[in-house]
Amino acid sequence: LDQYVLTPGGPDAGKPFMPTMEQARFIVWWYAVDEHGRWLYRSGTLRRLKGWGKDPLAGALSLVELCGPVEFSHFDAEGNPVGKPKYDPWVQIAAVSQDQTRNTFTLFSSLVSPQLKEEHGIELHKTIVYDRRGKMIEGVTSSPLALEGKRPTFIIQNETQWWVEANDGKAMADVIDGNVTKSAYGTCRSLSICNAHIPGQDSVGEADWEAYLEVQAGQAVD
Repeated sequence: LDQYVLTPGGPDAGKPFMPTMEQARFIVWWYAVDEHGRWLYRSGTLRRLKGWGKDPLAGALSLVELCGPVEFSHFDAEGNPVGKPKYDPWVQIAAVSQDQTRNTFTLFSSLVSPQLKEEHGIELHKTIVYDRRGKMIEGVTSSPLALEGKRPTFIIQNETQWWVEANDGKAMADVIDGNVTKSAYGTCRSLSICNAHIPGQDSVGEADWEAYLEVQAGQAVD
């Protein structure tokens, strides 16, 4: 990762991307597999304060999903899982407005290192990133019908504390959940990133938080 993804801002801008210990722990669990090499988690929520670094981390993970060895290949002699690049990666960064997707896409020009750009033929555009094969990271906004039946391999659901019925956020979340559920062999996973929700707005972020509390209380199965 340190050769291909750079820190997009702050005092270490331009240096190799180094996640914090909390971010690293999250990444390790997000890519955890069971004894059969299957994902432990097919969906998740990263809920943290503003300034924690959710968008840079989401951008870094999107680039790794596009170009990196994130698909299980085999276990080595020591029993450690070994990855391989996805054959047909398709990454989506979903939001209820173009401004939200722009929060992540404006970071790509700083996240992508010259080595990553050269080796993988990365082309950067306003709301889409291509690699040499024509595989992509694309920004999508609240159009549930346009998402229906799509077969992405990784979806970032951006700022789900603002995803409500009025802006089609809840419908979009339902479609994404359906795409993840029906994907063969767990080929599609989704990760929501959000700040704390405003109670009573009935947002996707609020629903995810309430589901988490139910699991913690033993009232639901994770």
